[in-house]
Amino acid sequence: MKRVDPILMSELLTLFTKRFGLEGDLKRVRVYQSWEDVVGQSVAKATVKKYYRDKDRILFCTMSSSPLANRLYFQSEIIRKRINEELQEELVDKIVIR
Repeated sequence: MKRVDPILMSELLTLFTKRFGLEGDLKRVRVYQSWEDVVGQSVAKATVKKYYRDKDRILFCTMSSSPLANRLYFQSEIIRKRINEELQEELVDKIVIR
């Protein structure tokens, strides 16, 4: 077996995800996880459905309660900024609350 220089695990994971086309899926999972972390457990439980559209970077969230959806609609820009801060990159340009 041929020896090669050591490689960092983070670099190896990046190469692996690129080679097998998993970048979009990993971004989606990261966005969903950050939604739960930013809005809290109670709002995350009230989120019926989430969908992240990667091409225009929009996060769609369907809520189980109309009053909650209305409240989140007015806070969506703050939530978007916090999600991007947590991700340490701009992955979400807009949040649509339904």
